[in-house]
Amino acid sequence: MPLRWIHRHANATETSWRDLTRLLLFSVSLLALSVVSVAIDWRPNDATLQTGSIADRTIKAPESLSFTSALRTAERRKEAYDDQRNVITVHDENVRTEQLAALRQFLDAADELRVKRDVSREEAAADLQAKLGDLPVADATRILGLSSASWERVRAESIRLVGLTLADPIKQDEVRPRKDSLADRLAPQLSSEEQSLVLAISRPFIRANVHIDDDRTHANREAAASAVEPVTVNVLAGQAIVRDGDIVSAYDIEKLEKFGLLNRAIDLSTRLGRSALMVILTMVTIGYL
Repeated sequence: MPLRWIHRHANATETSWRDLTRLLLFSVSLLALSVVSVAIDWRPNDATLQTGSIADRTIKAPESLSFTSALRTAERRKEAYDDQRNVITVHDENVRTEQLAALRQFLDAADELRVKRDVSREEAAADLQAKLGDLPVADATRILGLSSASWERVRAESIRLVGLTLADPIKQDEVRPRKDSLADRLAPQLSSEEQSLVLAISRPFIRANVHIDDDRTHANREAAASAVEPVTVNVLAGQAIVRDGDIVSAYDIEKLEKFGLLNRAIDLSTRLGRSALMVILTMVTIGYL
């Protein structure tokens, strides 16, 4: 009798411990699953979207919203700032005076070399070419060999042509076209050789005589940019912000940010609060078991 009782008591104790262990494991598992289910944000994470990426789903506006687009406003202001109408140019008359003075100095040097007898023609041509780097040696030799009358015509026409050309405003990007068009302004009564030499002499003295007034241009640009009103963007509830398969633009990212659809992670305090609530609910449930 005592042995049978002891055996039954031992079996009951073993069964009780087994049930308690199972209950404990069930409680821990239920608690872990409950906490994980609320601690993790299971919603789709739109933070993976970035400019240039391909949208893997369509995202619609949860509500209607009007906001000032910093991106579009900045673009409009940059366009206004870069408008070429803001650029103020100044025609520098001193360039014409300086270039004519330099031309006359070269022509005077040519006069001296033309009558100089203590150097060879080759040496004189090299000296003349050195005074005007863009002048070919062959043209320098031809200048030295011209008759006095022919040289006077070349000299006078060179001064006239350079002075006439530099009287007009010439921007830096217009210098080459102006040099190329000098032949259209040549006096027709000159011989072909004289015309060729006039062009060879005149072209190096043609340069830009227009420069940008930096201070006034900057002021104009700043004023133009400041005059641009902030750009307002209107989005209606249910309107697609980005569609599945489309390339995400910077404008799309801006809208998603305004709606709070990017980086929507649950903050730590919310996670802890939800987890604590689930712990309490789980303990109450276990208490009824």
